[in-house]
Amino acid sequence: MRLRGAAALAGRIKASIAITGGVHTGLDVIKATMAGAHATQMVSALLRHGPDHLRTVRREIESWMQEHEWDSLDEMRGNMSLQRIPDPAAYERANFQDGTEMNDGRLLRMCLLACSAIVAGA
Repeated sequence: MRLRGAAALAGRIKASIAITGGVHTGLDVIKATMAGAHATQMVSALLRHGPDHLRTVRREIESWMQEHEWDSLDEMRGNMSLQRIPDPAAYERANFQDGTEMNDGRLLRMCLLACSAIVAGA
């Protein structure tokens, strides 16, 4: 719900969006940013792993961005928001399967496929 909510609001409100809860890794930060978040809170991850965990998360983000040819978080921010994907109705339908929300791995794959379609059409 956090990612879907951020994706629904991104670009539609004049406010920064923050994702709280469930952010433990660099990939979690990437997903939140692509949904439209300007900030993520990682309290439980930092309590569990200590402040040095931020270095690990930063390395994960930088590695992922390099692998997927993104230059900055600003560039990717909101690219999977409902306002910027080709078929927002499909996004909404895909978030539910048999009445249950799909897991984040499948959501990320769907977001990346939609992103590829946007780039290919540009």
